[in-house]
Amino acid sequence: MTLVGKTKTKLIPKLDYFISKDISKLEVAKFISSNPFILSRSLEKYVIPIFDSIKNILGTDRDVLKFFQRLRTRRADMSGELMPNIQLLKDENVPPSELSKFLINSASCLTTSTDRFKASFLTGIRALTLMSKSTWETKVNASRKWGWSDDQIQDAFLKHPMCMLHSAETITRKMDYLVNKMGYSSSDIAKSPSSLYSSLKNRIIPRCSVYQFLVSKGLIIKNEISSTLLIWSEECFLKKLVFKYEVEAPEILNVYHNSSDSTT
Repeated sequence: MTLVGKTKTKLIPKLDYFISKDISKLEVAKFISSNPFILSRSLEKYVIPIFDSIKNILGTDRDVLKFFQRLRTRRADMSGELMPNIQLLKDENVPPSELSKFLINSASCLTTSTDRFKASFLTGIRALTLMSKSTWETKVNASRKWGWSDDQIQDAFLKHPMCMLHSAETITRKMDYLVNKMGYSSSDIAKSPSSLYSSLKNRIIPRCSVYQFLVSKGLIIKNEISSTLLIWSEECFLKKLVFKYEVEAPEILNVYHNSSDSTT
């Protein structure tokens, strides 16, 4: 058999499989073009088992497609983390409706290592189970005061459960600083809630102070890096915003180290 013949033999059954689903040919074409790794995997051992497993949770072929499109991975094999992490959620008795929403909205979280997944997401889930209903409602109400809808609150928790482990007062202080002092959009914080887990004194204020200082000196453009400012590692932050500008602005280290002290 020629190379072309072998290729057709491997690819056509996979294309036929997706076309047989309740998905248009155009949707299949877009899906394959953005997830070409799927064609390199075994139909019987990989594609069908994963597709069927996800469909058992989500219910429709179209939602399974959404799930794959949001995985944000180009790795040929993700089953080593994907299915074990989903099983961990089931073992923690996450309600089916919440599991479905998590799979669609935060699919990429499921391709992280199982150890990391346990350390972050499951820690948040377990903490939530120990939280009283009144305490949870207090935190939810604090978020609502900043314009978050119930869907935004739920999605924020699904993306970063640890952000809701702080007290309502702490959440309010951080939101007040980020929105009123820094000019962040409340809805943007809801989309990237990890900043709410950061320490206000030790991370948020020092980094934002450096950012504002550099903007005032004309060394960076306002809003140029504000969306990633709080999620960089310490090493990355120092390299990109502190050490890089030591010559032009030698006082920058003092701004970074002294900013948190001035707020106490």
